[in-house]
Amino acid sequence: DSEEIALKTVGQVADHVSLKIVDPITKKIVKIGEQGEIWVKGYCRMLGYYEDEEKTREVIDQSGWYNMGRDLGVLDENGYLKIIGRTKEMIIRGGINLFPKEIEDVINTHPNVAEAYVCGVPSEKLGEEVCAWVKLKQKNEKSLSSEDIKNFCLERMSQYKCPKYVLFVDSFPLTASNKAQKFLMTQKSCEILGIK
Repeated sequence: DSEEIALKTVGQVADHVSLKIVDPITKKIVKIGEQGEIWVKGYCRMLGYYEDEEKTREVIDQSGWYNMGRDLGVLDENGYLKIIGRTKEMIIRGGINLFPKEIEDVINTHPNVAEAYVCGVPSEKLGEEVCAWVKLKQKNEKSLSSEDIKNFCLERMSQYKCPKYVLFVDSFPLTASNKAQKFLMTQKSCEILGIK
């Protein structure tokens, strides 16, 4: 595999595993190259949750397909799988599904950004809006504004994916395994922005 494929995908599906990408809402299989939930089937998947049939039924359907923890991905024409994010982190803005990782990947390419995460915040008009949390490489970087980040995004992706709000932070709420806690980010964003 090329270096780009190795860095941007998790590889191809193993021979003993079946995989499908489905629309998170309709549960119908999406076309190659489209984003959706990752479902797998095969002897390698878990049998179920210990003594919890109800929870098992939530993630394994009657045909034996297992919902991979609500992971979102894209399968390309050569069978390579790219992980996009998680459905529980998905932002629904004006009926359009937005995936935080895609937006974060763009913001994280800015030369003055050390790290960035995005979350959804409530919007009366659109359901949710995108809020970016940005940590700068240098704390005293005063030359970078919210508008700079928004314009940087506008040059690289569709307007509807760009953050409406940009918050500059020194740290992020993280789990013990160093993953951003998006639900806490949403709560704190609402407090800071005065959104109820």
